[in-house]
Amino acid sequence: MRHAWVVLGIGLSVLGTACEGGAPPGCEVALYGPGCVRAPVNVATTPPGGTQMPLATSVPGVTIVPASSWRAQPPSPAVVPLTTIEETAVRAALAQLPAFAPAVNGCESRAHVVFNAIDAPSQHKAFKVWVFTTSAVSRAIAVDLPAAPNGSHIEYGGAPGSSWNYHVAAGYAAGPGDVRVVDALMSSEPQRLDDWLRKFTYVGGAVLTVLPGDRYLFQSTGGPAHVELTGTFWGYDGCFKKTHDAAKSLAAEALSDAVLHGKFPACSWKSFAHDAVGLSGAFSPFLAEETFAECISTPEPTAIPPRPAAPSDCAEAASMVRAEVSAWEGRGL
Repeated sequence: MRHAWVVLGIGLSVLGTACEGGAPPGCEVALYGPGCVRAPVNVATTPPGGTQMPLATSVPGVTIVPASSWRAQPPSPAVVPLTTIEETAVRAALAQLPAFAPAVNGCESRAHVVFNAIDAPSQHKAFKVWVFTTSAVSRAIAVDLPAAPNGSHIEYGGAPGSSWNYHVAAGYAAGPGDVRVVDALMSSEPQRLDDWLRKFTYVGGAVLTVLPGDRYLFQSTGGPAHVELTGTFWGYDGCFKKTHDAAKSLAAEALSDAVLHGKFPACSWKSFAHDAVGLSGAFSPFLAEETFAECISTPEPTAIPPRPAAPSDCAEAASMVRAEVSAWEGRGL
């Protein structure tokens, strides 16, 4: 067994395993080859074709795709190691972050808060690390990648019931080839890239890439059960910023956690306790901030219509949400 970079198509470098004794179809990439013996991969050098992201990983099920291979061609950030002083400043900034509510969803909001906190202390060397299912990115990269027959997904044991099309967290390089990930879902402490990736189960395979930290969310097609990326990302501006989308997302996660722990038992919103997106949709019309639907329907600035009072059975829950939204707005969301 020998380890190798296998280049598939223009601009796409896949970290794979070459099989001895003749490779069955698809065996060139250890992730997909049913006859391949999966062995640890430890590659610290830049693959053929060149990349500014030497994010070699030995985690089965994770393929490395440079950001330059995305159809929309977002720039690949250079992974530049922090100095000792910069990393000390980053860790000091992380220590000042408030605790996040335990959550199954909302990773893009947490990642954006963390990135905003460490971007300046890192001298703008911070970035975001994304893991996508292969079925999600098949439309967005230069070549197709195989996926599980019934679609791919990512599971995290620390969030029972999780089944994700993607996951994202902020990151930085502590040294050459030493990428650290700051995933507030798991810990406020930076983790080594391999350690972070090993916490997930990849059903049908996954794709790992690094993008600039200003990428907040991506354009996609499909529905809740199957998402396909188009290759275009949104920054945290426009209607996302105007409606304080990330602040509402984090407030929804906090309210969900509170409801699941027995708070606000009479509130009708509790039916969305396991659905933070639905929960945010339920309380947003009662907040002073513009809703996303209002923003996209009226691109020109208009007066926000008067808001009705929240249902009486949810008055206390609405008060909590307003406080959470206000606090996260104060952190740039």
